[in-house]
Amino acid sequence: MPASKNSRARRARRAPRPYSPGDSSGTWARTGEKDPAPAESSEDGEIPGSGAACGRFDVTSTSIAVDSVAVLDREIARLLGDSVASSTWATYRRALDAFREFRVSVGISQGGTLPVSASEVARFVAYLSLRGRAASTVASYLSGLAFWLRVRGLPCYTDDFLVRKLLGGLKRSRRVRDQRRPILLGTLERILGVLPLVCSSIFEATLFQAAFSLAFFAFLRVGEVVSGEGTRHTIQFGGVRWVELPAEGGGTRPAVLVALESSKTDQLGRGCSFLLASSPHSAFCPVGLLRAYVRVRPVVGGNLFIHFGGKAVTRQQFSSVLLKAISFLGEEGTFRTHSFRIGAATCAAAAGFSCEQIKLWGRWKSSCVQGYIRLPAPSAMGV
Repeated sequence: MPASKNSRARRARRAPRPYSPGDSSGTWARTGEKDPAPAESSEDGEIPGSGAACGRFDVTSTSIAVDSVAVLDREIARLLGDSVASSTWATYRRALDAFREFRVSVGISQGGTLPVSASEVARFVAYLSLRGRAASTVASYLSGLAFWLRVRGLPCYTDDFLVRKLLGGLKRSRRVRDQRRPILLGTLERILGVLPLVCSSIFEATLFQAAFSLAFFAFLRVGEVVSGEGTRHTIQFGGVRWVELPAEGGGTRPAVLVALESSKTDQLGRGCSFLLASSPHSAFCPVGLLRAYVRVRPVVGGNLFIHFGGKAVTRQQFSSVLLKAISFLGEEGTFRTHSFRIGAATCAAAAGFSCEQIKLWGRWKSSCVQGYIRLPAPSAMGV
């Protein structure tokens, strides 16, 4: 369900904020303070300087106010706040928290809250390793420290040769196999088939049949299908357009063109779109299921997938319905919302499509797509 006012306030108090410009030496600090740790955010949860009300001035003006330096500083803070996603700010804040904890644990009380040498960063990596942190977590913390060091114009000790080797050793010694099972085509059809039995209404079953089917066939991340905390990449109702494609043997067949304004790997919002053609011989055709949902969906804007009362479907609700269906089917293993994307990549590979084609469909930017392809026996694929 949507977050309460109190929970939003709690998240606002935890949200990080960027530093304000300090002296003219190229370093950064909060005004009047030596401690470089991020300050608490405002009660509305915005990173200070990231809202429309921050100090702006008319650059066409022929005169600049006496306090124009302060205005410029606020604009710098705003731009820095907008330079990364809110979820990234949270990661950077956790990195600083972890480094403070490390310093307290080893009895270091001097030097502020940023590393002062590569050897200190190396000890930080060793500390995290002994605490059982995953290599991916350590890497994200190092990225956070690197950000703050660079913002302050300080040497980026996280790029030291020893530090990188320690991280490599951690990755090699602590390899963790992804336990999430792929939702393959046969499993998807069974899940869609039991939704009328696990959902609270026919409308809800129609909604989640369309959402699950679209997540699979369009290789979508869950945050692109439904809303979640910090999510701003969700498909909008206005981004759906119905088209006709030429059919074999003449005539046409219906298809849907879905626009995605931004994504995890498209933070600047260049946007993309994907075309899904109907499968007339399938009872679980994604185009037919989406059309059936749109026919009964309330005629309002906003996110594509909403409840009958108009509220957006959340990530938690998406996950809850999926797990109910999996439990009803008696399926074993760890299925999660990302299992749709893993399953889509796996089924495409089993059908003979190249890794480059799968990367294009799933909008992967690196070879990490190979970790999504889990090829079991062909009979289990349902393709």
